[in-house]
Amino acid sequence: FMIATAPTHVLIGGGYDMMRYPQITSHLRPIDLLQLARTSKYLRSVILGRTNRFVWLASLNSVAGLPPCPTDMAEPMYAALLFDRICMVSLHIA
Repeated sequence: FMIATAPTHVLIGGGYDMMRYPQITSHLRPIDLLQLARTSKYLRSVILGRTNRFVWLASLNSVAGLPPCPTDMAEPMYAALLFDRICMVSLHIA
């Protein structure tokens, strides 16, 4: 299931609540969660909300050999550092 090809109504129709669908969102790759959070302000607030930290933990734990998230960094920032193509310093795309 690729986020980029999913129909919009599947993701945001009727309000998307990750607490109601953890069996779906907890299986997304970290880059998919990042991209999904960038699709709308609503999804950004839901996906980056502290109550949904378990989704980020499950996603990061599914990556084999990945070191644990540093204690001084939030899971979404750690995922962006590792998997995103955008440089956090210069904002250039790699």
